[in-house]
Amino acid sequence: PHIALPDVTPKKPRIKIGKRSNLHLKLPLYTLCSIARKGQADVAAGQELQ
Repeated sequence: PHIALPDVTPKKPRIKIGKRSNLHLKLPLYTLCSIARKGQADVAAGQELQ
């Protein structure tokens, strides 16, 4: 279980990649998380707008 904790954590290896790479990866990752969370709301708003 100890190895699984750090292995599952994608933040540690991501930060190791570098500040610039980390930002590049964090941008799409954050956007994906936001879309996944607001996906339903986005779809509802998109349909209403269209």
